[in-house]
Amino acid sequence: MTILNIASDGIYNILIVLHKVVSIHGPIHKDKLVELCKPSDVGDVTKIKQTIFRWTQLGLFIESKDGELSLKKDDKDPEQLTKKCRRILFSSSNNENFWDNEGTKAADFTRALAFILSQDIYASKFDNHADVQNLEEQLIRDTDQRILQNNTRWNGFLHWASYLGFLSEDKRRWPDPTVAVAEELPELFGKDVELPCNEFLSRLKERIPVLDGGEYRVSLESRLDSAKWQHSSNSKQLSTSLSRAIWRLSRPGGPIRLEARSDSISSLILQGASGREWANFSHVVASKGV
Repeated sequence: MTILNIASDGIYNILIVLHKVVSIHGPIHKDKLVELCKPSDVGDVTKIKQTIFRWTQLGLFIESKDGELSLKKDDKDPEQLTKKCRRILFSSSNNENFWDNEGTKAADFTRALAFILSQDIYASKFDNHADVQNLEEQLIRDTDQRILQNNTRWNGFLHWASYLGFLSEDKRRWPDPTVAVAEELPELFGKDVELPCNEFLSRLKERIPVLDGGEYRVSLESRLDSAKWQHSSNSKQLSTSLSRAIWRLSRPGGPIRLEARSDSISSLILQGASGREWANFSHVVASKGV
């Protein structure tokens, strides 16, 4: 278990502080970093050391032979830390043992996230561990491939998934990638002002491969019990979690606008509760400032 075990692998609050110090200070010995970040009224620095170890192992911090830590030039902006963490956690090097329970780096988190986002968010509940445990028991027959089967993993998942932009709360807890998608839009569009829907989805799943059609999502879905998994049989219909995110981002004043053009060859469908079609769109247009 990696970041899902927040008791032994650190929390994002600590990571934010560590990253900011290194980004401002420059290369710094890890012992000095611990001393600088240690609260004056706390003697135990275990969690700080654990966070340094884990995120050095994952590749955010670069450690020299003499214990000096540094950041790559492109990783120094504190405002981009969540985006950088997603990129690190989704990297192929940190997901080589995707279906293993031991020897993983980020695969357990990636697998859990792909599982949660693959569910019908309107038909299932995610408010407590028992809800998700029941889902896994129904859909994943191989007990060795279940991820969130104890409160430790579930609490760790909630901690990191919220920080990384994949959960929201509005009277209930929603698997919701709205924030993660929004943060990727500038690089996703690049110099383009608009994208055909399939190109938009293709670029999006490359950047966030736990979303519809992404590498890790496809791998996860291949192991689900198809007889019990509630999902659309229409290949043009997006999952409920991604549909809700795109709908939220395309509301008036949002960073994108959806257009359905009659002369377009392809289109995608936003899916609401009970398979209801929210909107049919062929192009995604970026608003000013994206």
